[in-house]
Amino acid sequence: MLRAAAAPEGLLASAELPHYAAVWTRDVAFAALGANVSADPELVEAVARSLVGLAQLQAGTGQIPNAWWPRRAYWDFHEAGCTDATCLFVVAASQHLRAHPDPRLRRRLWPHLRRAIHWLEDQDANQFTVIDSPAGGDWMDSTLQRAGKLLYVNALYHRAL
Repeated sequence: MLRAAAAPEGLLASAELPHYAAVWTRDVAFAALGANVSADPELVEAVARSLVGLAQLQAGTGQIPNAWWPRRAYWDFHEAGCTDATCLFVVAASQHLRAHPDPRLRRRLWPHLRRAIHWLEDQDANQFTVIDSPAGGDWMDSTLQRAGKLLYVNALYHRAL
């Protein structure tokens, strides 16, 4: 299944459905867990391409896009900001670099990881090391508009740290 999702740009959620023919940060992060332990060179490289592509689209503030549609040359940060995607990017990149040490990839991603962590730290409005998420700023973005100090997002944030 992951091999079918591998594209020149990285791992797509689905090559068949236009809306999902994108590199979704959340999907890449969770797929990377399996790809990295598979030791399949094609999948490992697809994860690396995904991480590099997302890093190159990072906002100046440090936020990582929620999704990137390579064929449309379009990416978005999901309205008010997607806190879990940036956390998951840091977790996935760190896990990938531990599983597959590559000094060049590490040098390429390091400045982006630092900026992502800085952006996440800026989401901690009261300096309690608990970040705030905007409405729809996590994986339940299209069904439930929860906001504030979300357990799921903060678990990811502390894993990213």
